[in-house]
Amino acid sequence: MKSKLFVVAMFVAVVAFTACPGDKKSSETGIESFTVHGVSYTVDNNAGTLFKAYPKPSQDTWTDLPGGPSSLNTATYVVTLKHEKATHNLSGTRDFRNPVQIIVTAEDGATKTYTVTSEVGEL
Repeated sequence: MKSKLFVVAMFVAVVAFTACPGDKKSSETGIESFTVHGVSYTVDNNAGTLFKAYPKPSQDTWTDLPGGPSSLNTATYVVTLKHEKATHNLSGTRDFRNPVQIIVTAEDGATKTYTVTSEVGEL
């Protein structure tokens, strides 16, 4: 009888400890990658910056930026976060010709603000 009670107690203990892995929520607020029209920006999670320098165009030919600088006013961007349960505030059309802030919220509610900067050469 004691051995059955011990086995049941061990089973309950194992179930209790393995059933609680979700108690600790992630505080990850990192950005894995960021693109505008498929063009990758440099992400610096420590500094909270996302940056892309577009080259000076020659004769209206934009090698990195489809549609020229006006295409930086767009809803065609992708933010990939480091943790699947983190969220960000970016939605709709944004004008990336000017600095844009992205606020990432971790699963546990921690936040980090990133600044997206696009440097476009003059014609």
